[in-house]
Amino acid sequence: MPSSKPSSSLQKNQDEISQSSDTRDEENHNANGTASSEQQADQSDPKLDWLQHCHRYSQLLMALVEPNTFKVQYANDYFCQLTGLTTKETSLAEQEIRLTDLLVNFQTKAIESLYRQHLLLLILRDIYHLEVQGKRLLEQPVIVSVKSPLYPEPRLIEFTFRSQQLKVTRRQSQDHEFADWDVEQLLVEHDSVKLINLSQLPIWTKQLRLEDYQLSGNLLVEGSDVTERETIGQLIELLIEQKSMLQADKFFQINQHLRSLFRATNTLVLQAEDELMRLFIPPEPPDTSPLELKSTAYSRDSLSSSHFLQAADSNQVRNIPDLSQDCPTDCERSLAVKGVRSLLLIPLVVKDTNSSNETGQLAGVVGIMSDHPHHFDELDCQHARELMPAFTAGLRQAIQRHFSHIHPAVEWRFMQEAERRSWGLPAEPIIFTDVYPLYGISDIRGSSNERNKAIQTDLLVQFNLALTIVEAVEKHQGSAFCQQLRLDLLDYIEKLKIGVKVEAEVTAQKILREQLEV
Repeated sequence: MPSSKPSSSLQKNQDEISQSSDTRDEENHNANGTASSEQQADQSDPKLDWLQHCHRYSQLLMALVEPNTFKVQYANDYFCQLTGLTTKETSLAEQEIRLTDLLVNFQTKAIESLYRQHLLLLILRDIYHLEVQGKRLLEQPVIVSVKSPLYPEPRLIEFTFRSQQLKVTRRQSQDHEFADWDVEQLLVEHDSVKLINLSQLPIWTKQLRLEDYQLSGNLLVEGSDVTERETIGQLIELLIEQKSMLQADKFFQINQHLRSLFRATNTLVLQAEDELMRLFIPPEPPDTSPLELKSTAYSRDSLSSSHFLQAADSNQVRNIPDLSQDCPTDCERSLAVKGVRSLLLIPLVVKDTNSSNETGQLAGVVGIMSDHPHHFDELDCQHARELMPAFTAGLRQAIQRHFSHIHPAVEWRFMQEAERRSWGLPAEPIIFTDVYPLYGISDIRGSSNERNKAIQTDLLVQFNLALTIVEAVEKHQGSAFCQQLRLDLLDYIEKLKIGVKVEAEVTAQKILREQLEV
């Protein structure tokens, strides 16, 4: 690694901030020294006041680190609070804490890659005296997970390096990594000016030997908390993918993201099916991925006065600050009995594209639950509004997959016809003309039923074999996990005896693959 020379004014400025801060706190808490404190404030250096204000109240994470070791030399208050650093007994420089020590799972690769990129551009500037095309490369951020005592889960921080004030010199060395490179081949001509071809920079970065260079100065690191932004992006990506959001494993992932974003206890989905409303709630504890989602059915009439349908009628996010004080239906009373106090409802209404009014068909309602009253605020409502289109698309797709199975090869024609009808055009029969199949299919009456019976028999055999294995393991070395797995298998065997459909076949295979196969 290249060595560095720390800035001589760094410790001085930090000591001045610390001394000024300590003096201010002591005077403000001394009731007998009010006049003295005001006089001291009048005589204080305005430059120090602004520096102290930025140090204490900025919501931008700022730190100075040694470029060779990433040891933190200085950090503002927000950086220290978020990462749990303290300077009460010893200064940060004396604690020898590295920036990479604060990351989850030591994500040093992303940080080091960005650092090497900055160092390479500095080498080209200070040693080769080459003008670099596109200074935006120096502003490229990196997103990493940072442990924080303020939150139960790691935070996603977007770090940016500011390396312009660093100076690079070459150590005395007989050879260097670019000795065999023709620098002229890495230059491009633009308006009579030679610039670096940025497409070649990754190759140079890999060849860079950090120990051949010496740096002076400190690297400024700026960061911002982008956890909420990234979580919303991950949720939208999950919701719009083809897999149904009501499949257990995907719903588990969505639930985890929602709990993190809204600091919630759990989530629910109320799906509309004609005159029925089907309520899906992940089992407790919500940290465990369920084998399948269980639902409770309610008639639409029984929910006519509920907060769910009120949110759907207004098509607006609805915040219920204290559910225990307002439970108009049995459904909401059952939630209150389970300990739900706050409820944030996101209505999912599918609007008709050829209609000018604001009403549409109710697809369902997503509910975010908390066991604390008055938990959700306006920022939570704003995040919920951002997720409404993605949730609507995800639940509509789940409903379509549940009721219709159209082969992807012909799905386009059905989508085309649906779009025609949305324009108010008369219905047309869906016919495929001039089609020459490469193979023929015989439509045998009852073939689907016979196929399902054969699959049912096969799955029952496999699940009974799996049950035998689990019971043998439990007998040899009993554990709570084996007992629970045995109960889950028994429960699923009873469901298989009732009947098998395509969804059940896929779920059963997934259970065997993930829970039992080695």
